[in-house]
Parts: sequence; structure tokens; C-alpha cells
Amino acid sequence: MDDSSPKLALPEGPREFGFFVDGTYISAGPRALLTRHSPAHDVPVTQTVVCTKADLDRAVASARTAFEDRSWCGLSG
Repeated sequence: MDDSSPKLALPEGPREFGFFVDGTYISAGPRALLTRHSPAHDVPVTQTVVCTKADLDRAVASARTAFEDRSWCGLSG
């Protein structure tokens, strides 16, 4: 391997991931976080927001609305 090859390293801290509901990004706020550790190094690499029942209800309602008004069928791609 030469010196021009990229160097891989563990993250300085875990990356945080939220989720999208109805086009809105939901960050952790007061919600719990699920931490995933690197299986090779046993250090935390990601934290994912654990949705609440209210988050889930909102996501299902948004999906149902999109399905019923057929707003997805006109999208290309």
C-alpha cells in the first residue's frame, strides 16, 4: 500500500442519526438513543433515535395520507 491510499480510522465519537416523518427531520431531543458499537473495536460508532409511540403514529398517519391521496404515484424515479 502506498502513501496515497486513504487512511481509515474510527470516528472521534458516534454519529447521531434521527429520522424523517412527513418531510421533517426528527432529532433526538428528549428521546432515547440506541448506541451501536463497532464489533471489531467495541467503541460506539452510531447513535440512532428511538421513536416514541407518538412518532410512530405520526409516521403511519403521514404514510396513509400519501397513499390515499396518491401523491407518491406521480413521482418519477
